[in-house]
Amino acid sequence: MVNNVSKMDGALGKLHKQSDDEIIRTVNANTCPSIYMTRILGAEMKKRGHKSAIINMSSYYSKWEAFKLPIFCAGSAFTSYFSQVVGYENPEMD
Repeated sequence: MVNNVSKMDGALGKLHKQSDDEIIRTVNANTCPSIYMTRILGAEMKKRGHKSAIINMSSYYSKWEAFKLPIFCAGSAFTSYFSQVVGYENPEMD
């Protein structure tokens, strides 16, 4: 399963110009799919008789900040580190 969901910051990344709802939507779009798809599909994939993989795609911006994209960069970093930790906890999963 490949997860490549992401959403850019609204209001050209100016946090003080974004509504609470816009911030929550951006954070949720950039973090929740990785968590829930891994949780929902991970257990089923471990039961299979053959190897399976969950690939959570993050961005170059998980390591390098981008001007006017603070929430996007933070969400990308979250996805990268979340995937690493899940991999450490489940070494039998590729």
